Amino acid sequence: MKIKDLFKNLKKKKENETNAENPLGENINNNEIKNNNAKRKFKKRYIPLIILIVLIIGIIGARIYFNNERVKNLIENIVYSSMNRKLEIGDFKYSILFPNIQASDIMLYNSTKFNEAENISIDNFKMERLFSCDFFLLLVISFLV
Repeated sequence: MKIKDLFKNLKKKKENETNAENPLGENINNNEIKNNNAKRKFKKRYIPLIILIVLIIGIIGARIYFNNERVKNLIENIVYSSMNRKLEIGDFKYSILFPNIQASDIMLYNSTKFNEAENISIDNFKMERLFSCDFFLLLVISFLV
């Protein structure tokens, strides 16, 4: 009888090794456990990579869509609609990854109520480090020069 009990115990141990018990109390076989582990590894490896690729494609797409000329026209239209003054920008360049703006030959005219003469003229305008503490200081100094 002891040999029978020994074989029964070995059989139970093998069943316990092949079947794991989840928190709900249901039995799960080894294949399901391996599939779950494979899914977790896939999520850990590839989801951050997919997010990074989508982010890079989004940045490239935004830069292609918002080219220098389109952003320059957008700024001129916003200034005209908000201040009722014409703004002309000669050369305009900007960067998305390393935020900076460069513009030259900027002229702001008086409103239509007055004589529409040139009011403000800026030869060169360069703004770097847009997200630093010096942003407002650079903005003020750039307009004064």
